[in-house]
Amino acid sequence: RLATIQAGEFAGLDVVTSITEPDAAMVFYGADREPGVYMVFACGGGTLDVTIARVEGPDKPIKVVTSEGMYEGGRELDREIFNLFVEHYMAAFPGFSLDAMDVSTEALWLKEARLVKERLSQGKDRIPATIMVNNEMYQGGACNLRVTQSKFHDRIRGLLTKFKGVADLALDNAHLRPQDLKAVLLVGGTTRLPALQRLLEMDPPMGLGVRLNKEMDPTT
Repeated sequence: RLATIQAGEFAGLDVVTSITEPDAAMVFYGADREPGVYMVFACGGGTLDVTIARVEGPDKPIKVVTSEGMYEGGRELDREIFNLFVEHYMAAFPGFSLDAMDVSTEALWLKEARLVKERLSQGKDRIPATIMVNNEMYQGGACNLRVTQSKFHDRIRGLLTKFKGVADLALDNAHLRPQDLKAVLLVGGTTRLPALQRLLEMDPPMGLGVRLNKEMDPTT
């Protein structure tokens, strides 16, 4: 927070204070003016953070009840698509092994995986991808494939269950039930995934059974 304040001052701004990401999300959604208990479900590139906060009124500070997190997020989903690429490539070129992949090729595949994930997060299906290995020691070629929503969801089912577990833990620590929440506010591009939203909305025990606020873009 200090570094953020200093950055603002270096930019010539008169910084009064800084607020946490959950507080910023609640102000963005307008939740700071509506009394109640909210969950901020923030899942971006690197981490998942679940915060439960209480709003008592428009002129009163937001009170954080509890916060839980894990060092897994959108990058883990990228890696699952990357692993899918590897399987397809090995099927197309049986002589291929990961030893034939250099650092630059791996970076390109991860970049392609991230683009596929972003399009899947927008609700699109059958996303095309092209992958290839540039290595003089390996005579491979280009491999074309399509990643579907159903195939992707099957691969990330376990990871999404872990995400739900963090939300469950936050509720337990706050001694609250899902029905006690006024709304769940989504933050980060990964929260646009249809499979994740369905998991949060499904009735327990499979899902969390909460009402999601989808009125605004979580990546704004």
